[in-house]
Amino acid sequence: MEQTSKTYSLGSGNLETRLRTLPAMLLGVVVLLTVSTAFLQAGKKPPGNTQVPMTATFADNPEDRITSDGAGAYADGVEGGTAMIDASGNFDMRVAEPRTLTLDFGAPASSDADAPFETGSEAGYISTGCGGFEDMAVGDSVGSRLAVNFTYGGQQWFIRFEPAQYPDTTNVVVTRTGENTWEIKASPEDVAKLLSWPIKGRPKTTEHGNFHLPFTLVVTKQ
Repeated sequence: MEQTSKTYSLGSGNLETRLRTLPAMLLGVVVLLTVSTAFLQAGKKPPGNTQVPMTATFADNPEDRITSDGAGAYADGVEGGTAMIDASGNFDMRVAEPRTLTLDFGAPASSDADAPFETGSEAGYISTGCGGFEDMAVGDSVGSRLAVNFTYGGQQWFIRFEPAQYPDTTNVVVTRTGENTWEIKASPEDVAKLLSWPIKGRPKTTEHGNFHLPFTLVVTKQ
C-alpha cells in the first residue's frame, strides 16, 4: 500500500522552518533576561518601570491656598512620605503624618461652594495627569489635570483641576525650569472642583462646588 507523506503547519510556516527559527527566538529571550538581571543586580528596575525620587517644595506665596505645613520640603522616603516621577511620567506625592498639607477654601468660585472647613492641615496625596515629565525640554510648559486627595470627617475628599471631566474647572501648568527641576502652578484665577465620597456606607460621589486654590510647587530630582 502506498503511503502518503503529509507536512503539518505550525503557525505561518511548516514545522521544519519553525524549528530552524527556535535558536534565534531563544537567543532573544536570553538577551532580555540578561538585561533584566543586570538592572536588578545594579539595584535598578528595567527601563519602562522606573520611578525617579524627588524633593518637593511649596513656594508658600501670600496668595496661595494650597501650601506646606511650614516644616520645609517634602522628600521621597522621608517621614513616611513619597515624592516621585512615576513610571507614567507623572509627579506623585503622598504626604503622611506627621507632615501635612495646608488647605484654604476661603475663595469660593461658585455659589454652591461648600467645604468641610475654611482652613485646615491634612495628610494627603497630589498627582499630575499630563505624563512625560522627563520628555519635556527645559523651558517647555504644558497644561495638566491635577488631583489632591485627603480624608476628613469620615469622608474622602477630592480636589480636581480637570476640565476634560469637569468643564467648569481649569488645568494647572507644569513647566520644566531646569535639567532637574519642574514647577507645578495654579494661578489665583484657576478653578478646581471639590468632591467627596463616604469611607463607609453607600458609595456616592457628592459635588461641593468650585474653589480658587492657587499654589506653586517646585519639584527637584534628588
